[in-house]
Amino acid sequence: MKQYYSLIYIVVFSLVLPVLQASAQQVDSKLTCIFIYNFTKYIKWPPNTESGDFVIGVLGDSPVEAELQKLTSKLKVNGVRNIAVKKFSSDANASTLQTCHILYISKKESKTLKELSNTLSSSSTLLVSEGMGMANKGSTISIYIDEETDQIKLELNKKMLESHKLKASSELLALAVVI
Repeated sequence: MKQYYSLIYIVVFSLVLPVLQASAQQVDSKLTCIFIYNFTKYIKWPPNTESGDFVIGVLGDSPVEAELQKLTSKLKVNGVRNIAVKKFSSDANASTLQTCHILYISKKESKTLKELSNTLSSSSTLLVSEGMGMANKGSTISIYIDEETDQIKLELNKKMLESHKLKASSELLALAVVI
């Protein structure tokens, strides 16, 4: 049955990605939120991070925070775990950011991505950003618009994922450009 749902996900995701259009080469914040929520289904965190609320942090000002609040207000991770969406400023300390399972880095804060990645290197925080090439600059997953096809794509830095003790499903690996 699990394989059946995985197959459905791949088919739907594959059909949706090519038809999603974004304006001005920026991924719509609602679509970004849908991707972020779906990462909770296709990324596995270490067992020691499986208690309490599932924390999704947003670093910097971004409409993604409000959209995540709306999207996750009635959703749970694995059907049982509450989701807490928290906003952080650029001066948030590392210990605070390490409480996040997923940390979305806004475009304005992406200039600090490499430093942030080094700071959180011992945590199991999935770093998500926007823009082609950001997975080479410290993000674990980057969401971007392919300029040639005008389609939404995912970049996944597998080495970074493994260093954070995270595992991606085969379905996610099949959809992403793995670097």
